[in-house]
Amino acid sequence: MKITVENNSQQVLDVLNQLINRVSDPEPLLQVIGKELVDSTKQRFQDAKDPDGNKWVANTQTTLDLYFQEFGTKKALNKKPLTGESGELQTTITDQVQGDQLLVGSPLPYAAMQQFGGTTAADSMIPGKKIPARPFLGISSDDEDEILEIVADYLAV
Repeated sequence: MKITVENNSQQVLDVLNQLINRVSDPEPLLQVIGKELVDSTKQRFQDAKDPDGNKWVANTQTTLDLYFQEFGTKKALNKKPLTGESGELQTTITDQVQGDQLLVGSPLPYAAMQQFGGTTAADSMIPGKKIPARPFLGISSDDEDEILEIVADYLAV
């Protein structure tokens, strides 16, 4: 895409050049968006909801029984899906900018199973168990609004 501007105003040309410089290097913008998406993703663990606002599937009785044996009644009764004792999945949500790409996710091996669901491996703690999808990654409508606001602020010169 080519844009040609003929203007005698140095002020207008300076502003347009600033805009071109900002748009040609998206990394600073993507870093700000990434931090926002990490925060909203972590909040989903507190709300126990997917990016569309749907409640996550409740813990199975098997999960609650295992949690009860390990930690006792009070913690088992208050256990939300995807929130283990360590909270490791929630705390490993990170963002990474690679050129003009923004990646948000967790490096944990079981993160994909929690996001998409599936069946546990034969050598797992509960072999052959169906795990329902509990999406925690994604962009909600609130995230979209926030991204649009961040972009508008970024482009305001």
